[in-house]
Amino acid sequence: LLDKAGGPARLDWAEIQEAFFTADVVTVSTGLGGGENGDITVVDTFDLMSLQPVSTLEFRAAGDIEIPFGLTSSGGVNFDFQADTDNNGSGQIRIDSILSTEGGDIFLQGADAGAAPGIDVRTLIQSNGGDIALISPNADIEVASIDAGGGSISIATPEFIRVIQSPGIVTLGGAAITLEHGGDGVVPFDVGTPSDNGVFEEISNDLTIVPPQSFFESVSFGAIEILTNPPDVSGGDPPMMMPPNVPSDFDPDTVDCFGGCDEFEPGAQRDDFAGGGFAEEFEFESEWVEEFQDDGYSDDFQNGEGRDGSDEDFDEGTSGENFEAEEFVAEDVGGDFEEISHDEWAFDDSFYADEFVDYFDLPVLPEPDFETSQGRLRSLTNVVGIPPALVYARFSPAGAGPVARRLSLKQSQPLNPAPTDVLELVLVTPDSQPKRLVVSGATREKVITAVRQLQIELTDRTRRRRTAYLQPAQSLYRWLVAPLEDSLDSESVGHLSFIMAPGLRSLPLAALHDGEQFIIEKYTVGLMPSLALTDTRYADLRRSPVLAMGASEFTDQTDLPAVPFELKTIVGQLRRGEQRLNEAFTPQRLVELRQASNYPILHLATHGEFRAGGPDNSYIQFWNQRLGLDQIRQLQLHDPPLELLVMSACRTALGDTAAELGFAGLAVQAGVKSALATLWQVSDLETAGLMAEFYAQLNLQPYKAEALRHAQLAMLRGEVTVSEGQLIWNGGSQPLSPELEDLQFGNTQHPYYWAAFTLVGSPW
Repeated sequence: LLDKAGGPARLDWAEIQEAFFTADVVTVSTGLGGGENGDITVVDTFDLMSLQPVSTLEFRAAGDIEIPFGLTSSGGVNFDFQADTDNNGSGQIRIDSILSTEGGDIFLQGADAGAAPGIDVRTLIQSNGGDIALISPNADIEVASIDAGGGSISIATPEFIRVIQSPGIVTLGGAAITLEHGGDGVVPFDVGTPSDNGVFEEISNDLTIVPPQSFFESVSFGAIEILTNPPDVSGGDPPMMMPPNVPSDFDPDTVDCFGGCDEFEPGAQRDDFAGGGFAEEFEFESEWVEEFQDDGYSDDFQNGEGRDGSDEDFDEGTSGENFEAEEFVAEDVGGDFEEISHDEWAFDDSFYADEFVDYFDLPVLPEPDFETSQGRLRSLTNVVGIPPALVYARFSPAGAGPVARRLSLKQSQPLNPAPTDVLELVLVTPDSQPKRLVVSGATREKVITAVRQLQIELTDRTRRRRTAYLQPAQSLYRWLVAPLEDSLDSESVGHLSFIMAPGLRSLPLAALHDGEQFIIEKYTVGLMPSLALTDTRYADLRRSPVLAMGASEFTDQTDLPAVPFELKTIVGQLRRGEQRLNEAFTPQRLVELRQASNYPILHLATHGEFRAGGPDNSYIQFWNQRLGLDQIRQLQLHDPPLELLVMSACRTALGDTAAELGFAGLAVQAGVKSALATLWQVSDLETAGLMAEFYAQLNLQPYKAEALRHAQLAMLRGEVTVSEGQLIWNGGSQPLSPELEDLQFGNTQHPYYWAAFTLVGSPW
């Protein structure tokens, strides 16, 4: 205890660090002197270490707490700072530089500071896995950004919350985010726009509330809650509410705080705002037209668990053969096929291509020729021995004829997208004419709702012990695949390339389920932007070398400790090639190595994000910079041509149409034939396991999509595992590096671990 009751406390590094040599809790307190006599000020910056296994630095200031130069702890010290301990209603916490601890908890409590926020943090608050809680009993809370790296985040005030810089409020692994504010149904909580009350960027755990959005009432998205009191309407008419743009029958479970958010006990003041009197869970309403007008207003989610290996297993006995789903009443998904002309097919394919051409500012392409395209499919069948099919999925007005269908594609007026639009499938096989099927009963609202539900069930770590994902997975299979199966069976089709409408491109295809087995137990699957944009020339990669590069350490993102192990396993154990890690992982070095040796496979084990907005908002993280998706051509992956780009740790703003364009168009924009990327980040060790199995299968299987399917099946069947300190896959094993030995290997029967991996572009 450093008692500064006689006056203000001005602290330097040496004074605090010395106290931690003998104590596990160091408390600095000031008395009731009033004015500056009650303040605590840290006069220099330092990295706080402790000799104790669990340590806490406590500030108890009767006045203000000021930290002008930042405070960090690589030793994982907890920070518990409370101003206004004399409860006179005045005592600000102001931090002008970074507040960061490596796995410790952070608790800040500040009070009224006049026109200034009660808590005012000018740069990042970062806990790297610890919980973060900010509370003010009577004042605004303003911070630059918050990154808990897997810990829970809680902010509570009866006034306003402002998070003013990128990345916004982020954590990983489905950890709880709870924001309690004083908008009270009158002032909205904004996401994505400068505001008196809201978050300038996104809110994300395994799900992402993608900007821009506004919420007047309390809302709940899985483990993310934005809470406020209902409006006081006693004196007049209630204010007009702006519901988020989500389907009316979307009903995600309400999830309790995950990751220890209730373990904080900083003081009685916190209970004053912990849910008392807040509105019941938000009832979603349907306002569908706006969502499909590309105005950016959407309820999109992003998956992304930290690759930390700290996952809960789900119930045993839930492999593909043993699922016991809730009873599901199948709707009539029948209908009659009708052949369409070659010109109609070319028009459809060109429309999808034009979306990517516009998004990436690419040269305009001529319409494809059907006979030539179908001839390519026949040639590929002869080469790999597995007939493919192209499945186009889109929505059109119910009862529309061919002319109206074209209008619904090309124009937003008068045929605006509507919840009653119906799903249409167009099937192209090597030996039949193109044909269309209207899937009766599968409306836009139902299909998109099922996609959202499936994404939530697969990416929320708190649901990993359940099989609730089966209902949307089976619904989507019945709508997208089952109506085609007679035609597919008649031509022995074994591969499906899906060319999707907006809202469907971030669907985890591998998780679709027919009621008895997953789709990957019957077909290989992949995602194409359009056939015209896809280089379908076959290349045999069974003996091709790989350039493997990545980073395990980051200054502003979660570390990826399994990356060195992943690279070492791929290069040497499974493939010839070279590997580069951390400082050697730069765009310049990548270009040099590719020009020196014609590597047909490039493996990047690093963070990457496909985000809302233009291509410049999405990026790949190199050691020394973030390379925007609009800059990826600088890597010259088209010269010499790259057959396969693998990105093993990226994540996508699920459901956002612009982010989907970035993900589905990755191969096109990068100038490569095929890209293997993830829709959400999978835990570190399990990713290394799937990658090892994929490269092992790439040595055996005739084409890329078949290698991915076998790798996903190996995960589903538990053939990739950790035993006695070894990562084991079919035909090989590798001793774990010391930093991975304590990580738990998840029950990979759950599709969270393998359905995120999607082959984009050419499956061949």
